[in-house]
Amino acid sequence: ALESHRVIADIALNFRLATARAVERGYRRIGFLAAPSRNERRRRIYNDQIRLRRWHLENEVGPQPATLWLGPADGAEALERWLATERPDVVIADHVDRCAALQALGTALPKGLGLIGLVNRTATPPNEPLSQVNVRRVTVFRHALTILHDAILREEYGTPAIPVRMLIPGGWHEGRTLPSLA
Repeated sequence: ALESHRVIADIALNFRLATARAVERGYRRIGFLAAPSRNERRRRIYNDQIRLRRWHLENEVGPQPATLWLGPADGAEALERWLATERPDVVIADHVDRCAALQALGTALPKGLGLIGLVNRTATPPNEPLSQVNVRRVTVFRHALTILHDAILREEYGTPAIPVRMLIPGGWHEGRTLPSLA
C-alpha cells in the first residue's frame, strides 16, 4: 500500500512556544482562551495541551487563571467577567476569532494585557499586529506535496494507507500585542 501521511499543525509544540514566549517576557498569569468544539478529537487535544501548560506554569511561577471555554452563545460579558475574576496578564487564544473578540472589548480590555494567538492562515501580512504562533496553510500543503512527490519518485503505487502523521511546527510572529514587561 502507498503510505500517505496526515500533515497538520503541531498543536503541542505551538502551545509550548506561545507559553515560552509569554514567560520570557515576564508574564506570570497566563490565561488560555479557547472555543469548545463538537469535534471530540480536537477538543481533547486542546484540553490536554492547555492542562499540561497550566500544570508546568503552576510549578514554575505559581497559581494560574482558569481557562475560559468561550462558546458561540457567550458574549463580551463572559469575557469581561473572566478577565475581571481571573486577572490574567497575558492570554493565549486558540484562534484568531477569540483574539478578535478580546480586542473588540476596546476600553474594557485591561491595560497592558498581552495577547498571543494560535493562528492557521494562508499568509500573515508583514504589519500584522497580533503576536502569534502562525502555521500557514501553504506551509502545510508544501510538506504534504513533498511527501507525495517522494512517494512518486520511489514508484510507490497502490491503495493509500495513513500510518504516520507529520506535525508542522508554527513560526513565531512578533506582532505588537505582546509588549515587553522589562
